[in-house]
Amino acid sequence: MYPSMRVTDSRGTITVSGEHTSYGAPDEALITLGVMTEGHDLQKAQQENNEKIKNIVGTLQANGVSNSDTQTANYQIIPRYSFEDGKQIFNGYEVVNILRVHLRTIEKAGKIIDDAVKAGANRVEGIQFLSSHSTALYQYALEHAYRDALAKATVLARQSGQELVSDPLSIKEGQSTELPSPMKLAVQESAILPGEISVKASLLVTFTTH
Repeated sequence: MYPSMRVTDSRGTITVSGEHTSYGAPDEALITLGVMTEGHDLQKAQQENNEKIKNIVGTLQANGVSNSDTQTANYQIIPRYSFEDGKQIFNGYEVVNILRVHLRTIEKAGKIIDDAVKAGANRVEGIQFLSSHSTALYQYALEHAYRDALAKATVLARQSGQELVSDPLSIKEGQSTELPSPMKLAVQESAILPGEISVKASLLVTFTTH
């Protein structure tokens, strides 16, 4: 974390931090869901899994999701064992196929999840909301973070009897953060709460004084 303010009279510089957080409504989403099947016959478990995945992809297409926005995120075949009286017993296989689905709009997110479950999805692992305007939000936050730093430096220079040179000597950009925050907006069908995207920018700026 940056120190909030630092004055270095001997070098004729003032170093301050500037921060700003901008907010925007999400308009895209990433949904992670899929199918887990099991059985002693691996081929049958795979076939059942494949059929359900095809049905899910069909419902995604029916809801306007293109094939290019659907990809396999994870595929596993897991042998299952248990132990009884010190002996290892084979209990069959688990076949897991997880899809990552990029929704270009979020209005139908609840319906898409519901339809996927009806088509055979028994794993819904998460939903992440995104903004297609995240770059613009961050640039806005950067602009106002710099204004925050300049305002602090101006006050410090005036209070210490110095005159600030408005052109900065150096600017160090901090790590940006993008977080959801609660917002009362619900999608019908499944209770999906998109929330609000917040993007934070931080700068460490050094100004010269005379």
